[in-house]
Amino acid sequence: MSPGEDGKMRTPNVSIMYDTLAMCFNEAIEILGAGIKDAIYYHLARKHIQKLEIGAKFQEVENTLAFLFGQGAKSVMVLTLERLCEQYSLPLRLEYANSPTERLQQVKERILIDKLLPKHHRKRLDSDRYEDKLGNYAPWSD
Repeated sequence: MSPGEDGKMRTPNVSIMYDTLAMCFNEAIEILGAGIKDAIYYHLARKHIQKLEIGAKFQEVENTLAFLFGQGAKSVMVLTLERLCEQYSLPLRLEYANSPTERLQQVKERILIDKLLPKHHRKRLDSDRYEDKLGNYAPWSD
């Protein structure tokens, strides 16, 4: 587990969300081709942004892509958000925010407050036991 922005350890839900966001960003830039993808990660590394820090430094990522691609950067960021919302079964609804970064903040709050898990993570969970959001197990799943 990597330390959070304030130096403390992240909770599992935050780590899962940031890992999922990094995965969605990777999927979004894969569409552009291997050369562009490598160039993006190169420029992010020059700004000291590692792959797993994309969620924590989303605004810096957006600024870096805007420097590289101009207005085309917004397409990559929106596609990243679209994939993230798809993973968490949430509506994208860009009209609720002024920028992709602002909408990401809203989505992150919803994910953490509702303790949502992404689709790719749910597939890996053991489905033998039923647990509700409060941590209680169903009596038939002992």
